[in-house]
Amino acid sequence: QPLGEFVEAVRRRPNLTAVQCAGPAVPEDVTRELAHAVSAHLAQHEQRARARDERGARTAYDALKDQMAELRANVEANGSGGIDGLLPGEEAANPASRLGMRHYVGSRLFAGLGEALFECQRYKSKDNEAVSTWQGECAFLAMYMRKLAEEQAAESAM
Repeated sequence: QPLGEFVEAVRRRPNLTAVQCAGPAVPEDVTRELAHAVSAHLAQHEQRARARDERGARTAYDALKDQMAELRANVEANGSGGIDGLLPGEEAANPASRLGMRHYVGSRLFAGLGEALFECQRYKSKDNEAVSTWQGECAFLAMYMRKLAEEQAAESAM
């Protein structure tokens, strides 16, 4: 009886993708039912992952990874040449720098902000109450930009 309840509990929890119940007192049919329930949960996870991939959902992290790869490719293509200065007539503060601040802000900050605005609109289209007011939208954008900054800091720390 308790093992049957355990099997039912596993069936009700689709997030369980690995369950093991071993021992000489465990009947083979219980082990088989557990394996079947876990395989069904794994199939659900795979189906959800395929559906996400088919929708072409790109996260902000994916966009930032692509941008970092683009930056690295630009730096490698330009070789060891540095930039003059951030403003006309200004000396470069860091001679090892290869990319101007204006370029970085112009192409990277706006890309992150665009990603945040896109995600906000996506949530609005699903009638999410959190972004139904302008205050909610502002809070969402601030939260999303903080998340992007944290992900970028974590990636640069690696």
